[in-house]
Amino acid sequence: MSAVWAIVRRELQAYFVSPIAYTFITIFLAVVAAGFAAGVIHYAQTAAVMMQELGLSIRTQLVAGKFGLITWGTAAVGVSLPGLAMRLFSEERRNGTAELLFTSPITSTQLVLGKYFGAMTVYALILALTLPLPGFLFWKAQPEAAALACAYLGLFLYGGVMLAIGLFSSCLTENQFIALVVTYALAVPLILIEMLVPVARPPFDAIFASLSIGWALKQYSLGLFDSSYLALDVALIAACLFLSVRVIDSSRWR
Repeated sequence: MSAVWAIVRRELQAYFVSPIAYTFITIFLAVVAAGFAAGVIHYAQTAAVMMQELGLSIRTQLVAGKFGLITWGTAAVGVSLPGLAMRLFSEERRNGTAELLFTSPITSTQLVLGKYFGAMTVYALILALTLPLPGFLFWKAQPEAAALACAYLGLFLYGGVMLAIGLFSSCLTENQFIALVVTYALAVPLILIEMLVPVARPPFDAIFASLSIGWALKQYSLGLFDSSYLALDVALIAACLFLSVRVIDSSRWR
């Protein structure tokens, strides 16, 4: 594990020595804060009678709703994390440092895990920086703490899947733009398949729901924890990391 953490430290230094991490942190926080502020204003302007008639609550409006914290967090993940991940191996290949890594005694698995954990550490820091926003809800209202924690867990796993897909895409090419395009090409179908869930007939609706990371995140944001959604996220992350190891092994063999 020492080799993995050595790669993690190397990645964190690469992120924070350059403006990369600061740029994507700023983008993420700006998107989430702006959307959340709009949601709070909209919620405050909604009449209490209307909220009661429609069954609206902080959970459905300011966490999972159109102007909710998790909704805008999802948008921020889609905008920032693929860009954060596209450099993981592509930049190594472009700068010529990939050969040094591939010929080092570090195994491919350790290398991939170190890269991934480094990116996830940055992402965890970004999510930690958003905590004043739900803190505002606790200050002004009484949100359900367990449901909010479940929503954050879902957003963390959602970002974990995006970073894993981005890492795999970055293994395939030294061109960061191509890696970015491949990331979106692989991730977007897993998100948009949720549009088929409401219109599909049984049992296809359940099948589509079980394959969509977007649908899984919606359930998390409503405070609904289901082990099948957790299994989906973990399986996708594991599959992407496994494929990344195979690609790196192939590059080392060549």
